[in-house]
Amino acid sequence: MLMADQVLITSEMYYDELPGVCESGEECRSLIFNTTHGLVYDEFILAFTNIRKEFENGILRSGPHLESGYNQAVECDPGCGPDCSEVEVELSNVYDEMLRIMEEIRVLQEEQVTALETITQIETMCPAFADMSDAEIATYADEQMATY
Repeated sequence: MLMADQVLITSEMYYDELPGVCESGEECRSLIFNTTHGLVYDEFILAFTNIRKEFENGILRSGPHLESGYNQAVECDPGCGPDCSEVEVELSNVYDEMLRIMEEIRVLQEEQVTALETITQIETMCPAFADMSDAEIATYADEQMATY
């Protein structure tokens, strides 16, 4: 049921009942009722059209406020600290570097063990080197390298 129909039905409660009439009077009242119904309907269409226009105008008037508010909100300091995705990448890079260094240390330790075993073998085979100091061994090695 249209709102205009509801208004007409409700308005009947505020008016006294019309006196009885013959058939020509009923036709007259029907014509008046239909005309009145059309006028009330037109008023509601106009009112709804005006309301719709007000909403549309409100939306248009709100646009600059919304845009301004958004632009201001974008400028707010997030206050969140560093971006965790960037920290995660940095942490991963540091962890990878740490693993590379640990592997390098492991290789150097193996080389150190091999070098100590070689020194022990040399000192066993050539006891003259066993009595030499580290500085003397370094000087001897430099002299040997110079001859190449």
